[in-house]
Amino acid sequence: MASNENKIQKTLAASIVVLTTVLGTGCGDNDDGLDAERLYNDNCGSCHGFENQGRTAGPIDGRTPEAIKLAITNIPDMQRTDLQALTDAEILAISDHLFFLATIP
Repeated sequence: MASNENKIQKTLAASIVVLTTVLGTGCGDNDDGLDAERLYNDNCGSCHGFENQGRTAGPIDGRTPEAIKLAITNIPDMQRTDLQALTDAEILAISDHLFFLATIP
């Protein structure tokens, strides 16, 4: 029973994000067209898990863009060229995705 409730909560949360994204697309100058989930999965998911549950690296606790930038700069395993090439907008999108994941029970 709890498993079904968890699936319903995740589905509802994902639906809200999709609706917010679709309704907000093109409604302002800050629409950068970045796919936050793809950016997270492509750059972070293989080590931190695709739902930030931890894999070869633990879950990401510092979810702010500043914390992510510090980790890329200071943690040896994260000092990869591909991560250092992420733009501020991409890091912000990854941070937003992490906050979304944190809201899913």
